[in-house]
Amino acid sequence: MKKFLAVTFGLLFLASQARGILTFYLVDNFEDGTATKWYAFDRVNLAVDKVPKTVKRDLVVESDGDYLLKVSGAASDWYAGGIGTALNVDARDYSRLQFDVWGSSGGGKIKLEVFENDTKWTAELPILGKGATRYSIPFTALTLDSTATAEAKERVFSTGLTNISRLQLIFVAPAQAGAVDCSLDNIIFTY
Repeated sequence: MKKFLAVTFGLLFLASQARGILTFYLVDNFEDGTATKWYAFDRVNLAVDKVPKTVKRDLVVESDGDYLLKVSGAASDWYAGGIGTALNVDARDYSRLQFDVWGSSGGGKIKLEVFENDTKWTAELPILGKGATRYSIPFTALTLDSTATAEAKERVFSTGLTNISRLQLIFVAPAQAGAVDCSLDNIIFTY
């Protein structure tokens, strides 16, 4: 009986010490049918829409659930506008940002902006043709914005990205007077 109790208490102790860490932080997957976390600016329009059905098997599409965020808008001098969301994510727990982009025949590009309070990190990604593309951007691939102060640059280069306060996506059309037409889904921070 003593042995049984010792083993039982030992297992309970070990179980109490185990801590699970999520392997991702979900920013949004739009499965609630809304885009209320997001603000749009300039000429960008947002609409939550059903994920298009595909004939061929596609692992990206299969993971997209039922809904995605449709982003569209006319450009003026290439620029259409953007979307953003306020966050408070401890970036030390993650090493990359991942999201799915559904392209259109028009193309264009997305300028990704990751804010750490007063410091901005950027990357540019193409909007590919029709279909879904999964982008996985390591934090090490982000470029520190040239307007960052010397103090901010030194702090960031010594500690890395620590707290993500805001995420923005800027949409650039494929032509100077063109338009942007794409969709986003499964926006997460992960390892």
